Amino acid sequence: MTPELIEHICKDWLLPPSTKPCRLKRPWMLHYSASNQSSRVDEILCGRTNGFFIECGAADGETLSNSLFFENSRNWIGVLIEGFEPWFRKLLWLRRYT
Repeated sequence: MTPELIEHICKDWLLPPSTKPCRLKRPWMLHYSASNQSSRVDEILCGRTNGFFIECGAADGETLSNSLFFENSRNWIGVLIEGFEPWFRKLLWLRRYT
C-alpha cells in the first residue's frame, strides 16, 4: 500500500462513526446474526469486552449482522464495509456507532 492510496481511502471512503442515537428496527434483539454466529463467537471469546471487529458485507448494519451484538453488548468498536449502494445508504441511515 502506498501513502497515496492510504490518503485516498481515508479522505474519500472512510466515514466517522455516528454521534447520534442508533435507529435499530428491532432494538430488543440480542443476537442479529443469521445462524447465531455472534452467540457462538461470544462463547469462544468468553464474553470478551472492548474488542475490535471488521465486518465485510455489513448489509444494512442490522439485518443478519455478525457484529451488532458485540458493539451493543460487549462495547466493541469496528469497521463496517458494504459495497452495495442501497444497503450502504440503509447502513448510514441506521447510524451505528462504528
